[in-house]
Amino acid sequence: MKSKKKRSLGKILCDFILQCARAIIMAYGLLFVVGILNSFLGKNYGTYFLKLAEITSESMYKTIEIGNTLLTRGIYDSSKLKRGDIITFKVTEKNQDLLYIKRLIGVPYDHIKIVEGQLYINNEKINEPYISYEDKFNGEFIVPADHFFFLGDNRLLSYDSRYLEQPFIPSENLYGKAVAFIFPITKLSIITNPY
Repeated sequence: MKSKKKRSLGKILCDFILQCARAIIMAYGLLFVVGILNSFLGKNYGTYFLKLAEITSESMYKTIEIGNTLLTRGIYDSSKLKRGDIITFKVTEKNQDLLYIKRLIGVPYDHIKIVEGQLYINNEKINEPYISYEDKFNGEFIVPADHFFFLGDNRLLSYDSRYLEQPFIPSENLYGKAVAFIFPITKLSIITNPY
């Protein structure tokens, strides 16, 4: 009976190690393919197909944590973006270009109202299950044509459309849509839209 237990424990351990090795090989293989696609598409289209984004701030906590690495795909048609998507985009403030990652909240012509931290879009109260820390912000915004409005999931620590000099991000400044968690391996998964 003891030898059967040892074999099954050994087999379980071996299977676990093999699964981890497969996941690591798949992740590095994906990185290789991403590099090749980007070098080809970047030369021909001046943009990218897939790109990695390493997170360095707490503005999207708990959804995304510092040190997470995400796979993003280039945005070729901003009209296909949906409220709730996680987007990387460029912000120019004080003569600096900064790369942000936030949740898309407002699309063109949306009327955004925030009352004591509660979000309303076009007079409809929005349930936001992804928020980690609420604040008591008050403000009102109407998103112009071909522009977007973004908020971080960690409202207390997020410098987002509420505070930017230009709160609306033009479509040409949108870089990528987050599609998957790549690192850490324990978080390897597809990113889904909460709506």
